[in-house]
Amino acid sequence: MPAALVGAGAALVLLGAPAVVGVAALADADREALGERARSSAAVVLAAAPGAEAGGALERLVVGARDPGLLEVLVVVDGRETSSATGLGVQDLPREVRDELATGRRVEGVDDDAGPAVEGGRALLVGLAEGSAQVVVLASTAPVEARASATGVRAGGAVLLSAALAAGATGLGARARLRTEREAHERERELTADLAHELRTPVSTLVAASSLVAPITGQLPESGREPVRLMLAETERLHRLVEDMLQLSRLEHGDGDVDLEDVAVLPLVREVLAARGWDGDVTVTGGEGAVARADRRVLARITVNLVENARRHGAGQVRVGARLERELVVLGVEDDGAGVAPEDRERVFDRFTTTGTSSSGLGLTLVRAGARAMGGDAHLDEAPGGGARVVVSLPRAGAS
Repeated sequence: MPAALVGAGAALVLLGAPAVVGVAALADADREALGERARSSAAVVLAAAPGAEAGGALERLVVGARDPGLLEVLVVVDGRETSSATGLGVQDLPREVRDELATGRRVEGVDDDAGPAVEGGRALLVGLAEGSAQVVVLASTAPVEARASATGVRAGGAVLLSAALAAGATGLGARARLRTEREAHERERELTADLAHELRTPVSTLVAASSLVAPITGQLPESGREPVRLMLAETERLHRLVEDMLQLSRLEHGDGDVDLEDVAVLPLVREVLAARGWDGDVTVTGGEGAVARADRRVLARITVNLVENARRHGAGQVRVGARLERELVVLGVEDDGAGVAPEDRERVFDRFTTTGTSSSGLGLTLVRAGARAMGGDAHLDEAPGGGARVVVSLPRAGAS
């Protein structure tokens, strides 16, 4: 048998089983994520439902927690039903589910053909009850099944492709690795954009639901207040992360064209600091004549990210300065922290790179992407007194 065919066969054997296992693991992970989302939605609605008036706030809460085609919500308070889907009521639930909820027990995992459906497909059911309130969230399993099917097809194709490459890859290793690295970077950018767009709608739903829950947090039992506060804070953090991902996608793909104008850098910096309540904590130095050709909105966002980063990593002293340097305006933000090792100063601009803090890892990525979109750049070095200094260079106003 030719050596190439032997190599292809070996590749199929070695890669085929892991691919199948990987597809199954991905489907399990997707189902778990779906269940977690249904559980979270049910918990949010249940926390607010007893205090919401039927026909008013309760309907808004139910609609806010809904995601058409994916999540439907049914609430029963003191025997009164409120549903996000026309025709969905307690009578549509399996008898065992109704019995469990009536006794205050939690129900989860009903997804057989005999159970209720969402958009005509099978649904994962999560039911919670407390006192006279019952909440049922139905989550469609169609996206999980569709992704598993598509991933299986892609995995099969990947196995065949890997086998073919293994049979004829002699002499192409180095070039293939370079090409793979470039493709991996592009896939990462595309994945970030896709995730942001997919998450925007459900996160917006969570934010809307949170806005209904927040005012009544003080009315909850003491044991429930801190979890709800934590949930509200994490929802807001997730919202900021998704918005950062969308902004990064727009900057990198040129979808959000910058609107360049002459911007006096230090006055803008002071406006940003005052708006955030940071003006008393940050030292601003430099020439008032530092006028850049920039997008005010993008430069303001860069300033926020840099000062937040410096406050997070420093010991309390943050310094912002701007100066003219030939055809550039140079904006620098320094902290008095431990600094960044020389070998890591480029890596910190990679997306989702963090240093163990609660940051998303997109702050400096957005800084560089924004600077480059305006015709400039960003880098990190050591501050004169220690700590880190991020430097953003932008075209000077009037420069040719």
